[in-house]
Order: sequence, then C-alpha cells, then structure tokens
Amino acid sequence: QVAACHENLSQYYTISFLRKDQLAEHTLWKATNTISPDSMKGWLAKVINQEDIYCTLDARQIKNGCAGDASVTKEEILDVFRRIDRADEVRMIKLTALRKFHPAYPKSDLQRARPTLGLNRGGYVGLRSRR
Repeated sequence: QVAACHENLSQYYTISFLRKDQLAEHTLWKATNTISPDSMKGWLAKVINQEDIYCTLDARQIKNGCAGDASVTKEEILDVFRRIDRADEVRMIKLTALRKFHPAYPKSDLQRARPTLGLNRGGYVGLRSRR
C-alpha cells in the first residue's frame, strides 16, 4: 500500500523502513512493548516478539503473493523492496510528517530552490539508488 500511495504520502510524510534495532522510533511498537509478556501471551494470545512473525517480508513473498493492483505493479513494489538496505531486518514502516506542517514552523512565502527531505519534501528515506 505504501508503494501504491507513495506519491500522495510524499506530499505530507517521509517514509522510513525500520529494522529491529530501530523499533524504539515507532510509537506503536513503544506502546505495545509496555505490555507485560504474561499479558501479551495469556490475555492477548500473542507472542512477545510478534513483529518477527507478522512483520517480515521477502522478495519471494512479493513475487508469489502480491498481485499488485491498478495503482501499483508487482515490479514497482519489488523495485522499492530491493532498494531497502537490509530489507530482511525491516519490521515496520514509519511515516513522519513534514516539518512544514508543524504549527510552530515559521511560515514564509519564499520557496526554497532545493526542497529539503523532511522539511518541505517527503518520500522514501534511506533507499539505495537504482542500479
């Protein structure tokens, strides 16, 4: 869905792919990480490391299980996936609102000659260049 909505999302957000060692940056992970292992297993019927089970993806799964749709092709999804550094370690996607939308951001009629990622330009963060 992120690849399909990339153009729209990029108007408002940067898009980061978080590895296991970066999950503390993700609000959902931080919140669920406060649940005790006993409650997670007994009450919610989930394992404590659920992101290792439900939040993984590899190229084979994309090739075999993803049909694409009218807004994105399987090849476009694979292109993004192949450019993610250490994609096998990615567990979550983080959208960060551009700073120009923060209420405290100083408004100006001046347009920057070169948009700055995260400030007034969104899109993918950290993807490798196409070969």
